[in-house]
Amino acid sequence: MSLAWALEYARQRDAGDNPLDVDASYALLEGRVKFADFDFVAGYEQLSGVRAAPDPAGSPAFQTPLATLHKWQGWADKFLTTPSAGVEDIYVGLNAKRSIWRAQAIWHDFAAEATGLHYGSEIDLLVACTIAKRYEVMLKFADYSADEGFTDTQKLWLQLGASF
Repeated sequence: MSLAWALEYARQRDAGDNPLDVDASYALLEGRVKFADFDFVAGYEQLSGVRAAPDPAGSPAFQTPLATLHKWQGWADKFLTTPSAGVEDIYVGLNAKRSIWRAQAIWHDFAAEATGLHYGSEIDLLVACTIAKRYEVMLKFADYSADEGFTDTQKLWLQLGASF
């Protein structure tokens, strides 16, 4: 058995001739427990926002324009751009690997960081199988159940990967 944790903090501020008054923050707290073929994870991620709709001179929400966005905050991709009120993501997950198979299940609960408005929740499921050591067939499913300001979304992927 092994334990791991992550604690992250970042701040965005305007620079140079930026016309916006940017002052936004990011925080992550995550814990993991690995036991045999299983990996349990629980975490809290926050991208700050503002209480009112931002005006052109206001402080926008924390943005990650160069990030690999699909990997974070659910595979339904509802938060590729951080909403103006920010986003809080409370999540728990389980990863399993056995022989040529691997599986993953992650549950997310989303809310607005600045106002507490509940955005919804999401379950993400993955099953993958390695074939002939070089190939992997993967089936992914995302089911986002919306509350305020978003729409219910379901996505399904079937992927074939190769490693060299």
